[in-house]
Amino acid sequence: MNDLNNQNVPKIQKAYEKCGCNYADALERFGSETLVEKIALKFLDDDSFSVLEEKMKGDDIYEKFRAAHGFKGVCANLGFSSLFELASELTEKFRAGQTEGTSEIFKELKNRKESLTGALREAAD
Repeated sequence: MNDLNNQNVPKIQKAYEKCGCNYADALERFGSETLVEKIALKFLDDDSFSVLEEKMKGDDIYEKFRAAHGFKGVCANLGFSSLFELASELTEKFRAGQTEGTSEIFKELKNRKESLTGALREAAD
C-alpha cells in the first residue's frame, strides 16, 4: 500500500511527499511531527517568496541574488527540497551576474511553490 494512502501518515508528511519535499529531513531537524507541522505551516505567511517575486521585476541583480538567497534558506531550513533546488540554481546564476534562463527557473519555482502551499493548506484543514 502506498504510504500516501495510509491513514496513519500525518497530513503534513503527505503534503511534503506530494510536492517532492524531504519530510524526513524536516522531522530530523525539528524533532517532532507537531513541530514540523507548526513550522511548515508558518511558511504560508512567509514573505520571502513575495520579496523574490518583486525583485524579479527589477534590474538589480544583487537584489535578485539577495532575495533568491533568502528564499533558498527558508526552503533549506524547512526541508522543502524541490523548491530549494530551484532557488539554489537561481541564486547561483545571480551570484555569477547572469540573468539568462532565470525567468524560466523562476516560473518553475513559482509553480512548485504554489503546489506546496496548496498541499500545506490541505494539511492545515
